[in-house]
Amino acid sequence: MGFAVWRCVKVIFSAALVLMAVVQPRPKSSSEAKPSWCSSAPLPTGGFDTYSRMMARHIGKHLPGNPSIVVQNMPGAGQLIAANHLYNRASRDGLTIGHFSGSVIFRDVIGDKSVIFDGKKFGWLGTPAPERHTGVITEKPA
Repeated sequence: MGFAVWRCVKVIFSAALVLMAVVQPRPKSSSEAKPSWCSSAPLPTGGFDTYSRMMARHIGKHLPGNPSIVVQNMPGAGQLIAANHLYNRASRDGLTIGHFSGSVIFRDVIGDKSVIFDGKKFGWLGTPAPERHTGVITEKPA
């Protein structure tokens, strides 16, 4: 496949994922408990938002009662606001699922003072895609 064709396929696939995520069934009544998906995506666009909406659309099928999931974007501080909110403010009733980069937990490990959570106490579910971080250095030109 040529580069242009492959790029077009990726754009169409991404658009389809976004459309699938946007159209969600509504709960039966407003009094029902609605699980929420706490996403660190800054805007309803981009990779984290797409992952969040895709997972929210499908995870309800695997939960008792097949609930619809409400995605709440929480931008800021390199995903730290979402992690701090999930740990300190979200109710501990099992109805809130967080989605942020695993590197946010590393900030707790290195002692970042803006972290107000204990990364070891989160209940871990998994990751939608493996993370691969790389450190590099370049030579200074002579």
